[in-house]
Amino acid sequence: MMGYILSMGSIVINLISNDETTRKKSVALYHLFGIKTKVLSVEQFIDQLPVLTRNAEPDMFVFFERMSKDIKEVEHLSTIEGVENNPTSLFIEVPYFGFFDVITKVKDNSYSSYMLRKSVSHSLTAPNFREQGAIVDRVVAVFGPDIYARALFNFELEVDQSADKKIERVWRLGNYLVFLNWQEGLNEFCMVVGLVHSIEIDGENKL
Repeated sequence: MMGYILSMGSIVINLISNDETTRKKSVALYHLFGIKTKVLSVEQFIDQLPVLTRNAEPDMFVFFERMSKDIKEVEHLSTIEGVENNPTSLFIEVPYFGFFDVITKVKDNSYSSYMLRKSVSHSLTAPNFREQGAIVDRVVAVFGPDIYARALFNFELEVDQSADKKIERVWRLGNYLVFLNWQEGLNEFCMVVGLVHSIEIDGENKL
């Protein structure tokens, strides 16, 4: 049973237990294997709940300020690693929108875009349709409705419109396009940020 708890805990953000022995063993093993799951008691979790459920981005200006700093760090890493034409990733300590904790630079020809992703690659960490909707709502709270006037997630409406139960939103924010959707090639729910002329919509640059 203990092994099951630890293995399941390794693919989530927080492991919550009131058993002190379980918490101590979990902390030791997660530290040993470099797993970033936080181990909390129920009381600690309740105390941190307001922080855990709050957007780290109260508005788009704070979002782009954070992105700017992280992009500079990614560019620095790509220079150090000497992989300028290959994806370079940076782990984010405080997740964007309570979900995305990795930023990856993707270069296509002479243009670069930046992808916000979830770090743990496991089928159980992939957000389901309702969970994707919760992320959409957090982003809409910061950016507002997208270019197609799509706003907060509506389960009944969107489950009828999406045969494969995949959600998409697209924003134009100044000179930037922001995509929030399921990336089929990666099989991940991601956010992609790039300059307008460097990103295409439906096969052509429409903006």
